[in-house]
Amino acid sequence: MKKSRISRQLLLCFMLFFASACATTTSFQYEYPQDNKTAVTDFRITLTYPTDERQANEEVDRMWANDPKEDINKILEKEILSTGLFKEIIILKEGAEEKFGLENSLQWLALHSWIKELVWEIPNRSEQEAKMMAISILTGGLGGLAYGSGTTDLNGNARLRIVIKDGGTGENLLDKEYKSQSTETMTRFKTDSREERAKIIGKAVKQVMTEFKADLEKVVQARQISRAQ
Repeated sequence: MKKSRISRQLLLCFMLFFASACATTTSFQYEYPQDNKTAVTDFRITLTYPTDERQANEEVDRMWANDPKEDINKILEKEILSTGLFKEIIILKEGAEEKFGLENSLQWLALHSWIKELVWEIPNRSEQEAKMMAISILTGGLGGLAYGSGTTDLNGNARLRIVIKDGGTGENLLDKEYKSQSTETMTRFKTDSREERAKIIGKAVKQVMTEFKADLEKVVQARQISRAQ
């Protein structure tokens, strides 16, 4: 009787653990650049508020404490600032449109971004959860705790389209969709942490930003050559 009561208590704790993991929200977890380089050019860039084109995913969407568009906008600003390529970054408010025909257009760039995907995933998640629950029921929770302490992968996927246009003509200078996946191995219980899920998505976004900044530098270099001619 005592063993049965302990088993039921373990199973209840097991179920409460998952319920609490699903009840909290988290902010976007991202490693922002620490240093901002001094601008080496007199270029300026406008950032239009991101457009969210993600497919609806209730489980992912309800974990965020803030609108992901705000976080991506901030990430773009900080990452561009860290390059030292621009004298000024102009942040356009949500709903504002890009304006072209700017004075000294060779010194102006206009950036717009589309958020295509920001998700986490656990390979074979349904099978793992079913197995964990079955073991928990059969063993009164002890086996489920042991299984949950085992390891699995947590993937973070990020996909963004970024367009950079000439500030004078509106001509596309860069139009590219960036896609990245970041993976970490951790205990099955840890994958239920929204902070860990947000962190792995943030790492995927960081990889996207690294690739984007390399392309941004090429765009600026090309504009410098055009202006010198």
